[in-house]
Amino acid sequence: RERFIGPGEASSKSLTTGRGHIPYRDSKLTRMLQDSLGGNSKTCIIVTASPRDYNKEETISTLRFGTNCKKVKNTPKVNMELSIEEYKKLIRRSDLREQEYLKRIKDLETIIDVLKGAMEDAGMDVDRIMEEAQIEIERKKEKVPTAWPLV
Repeated sequence: RERFIGPGEASSKSLTTGRGHIPYRDSKLTRMLQDSLGGNSKTCIIVTASPRDYNKEETISTLRFGTNCKKVKNTPKVNMELSIEEYKKLIRRSDLREQEYLKRIKDLETIIDVLKGAMEDAGMDVDRIMEEAQIEIERKKEKVPTAWPLV
């Protein structure tokens, strides 16, 4: 025996708790509304209620659904399709940035080599200092985001 789960339950348990996913399979209505509920759309929902006693349960359920829909926060964005020229421009900009980073890496490697030589000439323990530097690098890696923005 399958139990009908109304759209109020499905959206309430998902978007209003911050999960961001609506189990559309639980309701035919939420399946039909899936592109609007929590998607990349501005959504307007009109709920209707009846003043009659025999519709009390349905009216309460409908009002709960409407209340839960008000709690859903969407941030719709315009779906933009870039032209081939715009994609080429993005790739060129990315390639230029990569070249700048590679040049900076070579410059930093040169600075490291010069500093190592100066430390050795001064009688310092270069290996120990490099190990300490590596530990500091690993510590700072934990603070760096895993994905860097492309643009």
